[in-house]
Amino acid sequence: MRIIPDVNILRGLRDSGRIDYVLLAGEGIDNALDAGATDVSVEITDKEVHFRDNGAGISRTNLSSIFTLGLHGPMHTSRLGRFGVGIKLQALRTGNIFEVSTVSADGRVQARVSWPDLLRSQDWEIADPRWRPVAVGTRTGTEIVVSELRELPKVSIEQMRMQIAMRFHPALAAGVRIFYNGQPIEVLPEPPMQDVIERQIQLSGGRSAHIRAGMLTGLSPLTRVHVAFRHRVIMPSSGLGCGTYSGLNRIFARVYLAGPWHLGQFKDDLPDEGERGELDEASHEILQPLLAQCQDVALEHRLEKATAEINDMLPMKLASRPRRSKTTPPAGNPKRRPRRQPGEVAPEKSDAANTGPARAKKPAAYRAARASPRSASAALFRLERAALRRPGM
Repeated sequence: MRIIPDVNILRGLRDSGRIDYVLLAGEGIDNALDAGATDVSVEITDKEVHFRDNGAGISRTNLSSIFTLGLHGPMHTSRLGRFGVGIKLQALRTGNIFEVSTVSADGRVQARVSWPDLLRSQDWEIADPRWRPVAVGTRTGTEIVVSELRELPKVSIEQMRMQIAMRFHPALAAGVRIFYNGQPIEVLPEPPMQDVIERQIQLSGGRSAHIRAGMLTGLSPLTRVHVAFRHRVIMPSSGLGCGTYSGLNRIFARVYLAGPWHLGQFKDDLPDEGERGELDEASHEILQPLLAQCQDVALEHRLEKATAEINDMLPMKLASRPRRSKTTPPAGNPKRRPRRQPGEVAPEKSDAANTGPARAKKPAAYRAARASPRSASAALFRLERAALRRPGM
């Protein structure tokens, strides 16, 4: 018996996950690189998502796999595609229309699917595309358009550029050109590091990994462990090999995998527990000295921050403050004399230092008025009587 799923499964697939434009962009770039493309363009507007590449194009035998969920059409250039789910699932979640236009050695063809129309027709069929011949030497490539978007893009241009640069670092470093909304994506330079460690490790099943890591010497958007396989980073900013250590924002490591590794359906994980566990253990052994340093620095920073917060809550007399030197004036007050040591005689005042005009001593009544506001009236009365008794008054 045939067990083709009912077309109503589209409703569940469209509503079962969130719309992720970063994931959609990654799947489109993956498809282009699997087709051997060296130039890939991604454009995202409020109306559509548009991919364009100069890869080998889609052959006659593989065209149906572009629209059929779960069907993968491998090519000799394929590097990561495996499950036949990636871009199709993200496309049907993101928009209502999915269009493909391609030029390959088999010719030129266009095809289109409307997911709402499939639901209304209760049938998995779309119109047969018409192939047209092309002249020898015509450039090959593919264009994919997702339109009638169900939700406007919320990711900013800067965020998207950063995500593409971070996830496709191996491809960009190898010379592939990726453009986002007309602007080229630059290769992210390695952040400044110290105590750099670089090792090659051999694992079971013909798998291996190359690790380069170090302590960051300043602030960087690249932190933690980035695991790469072939043309993309499958696990950016991960804690692989770090165990329970803290302070991971002070370490940066790149782990390049080689050999027959098994990836998740969206190429963003190592789902095989045996493979991942072996890699995690081997990486931890190499990274442990750096992780210990990171934890020490993080602990010291937390202690300083906690001390400052406690001081802010305590009265000045109880607050913990750094000790000041007894022989030098405190910072910011150069005129203040240092505190005298025990047994030290205070220096005599020089008359030469008193160069200002002499200041007359205030009358006792004035001083009394200043000292006791309540006696101000009586003091003023006494001053007036004294003035009246003077000769000539």
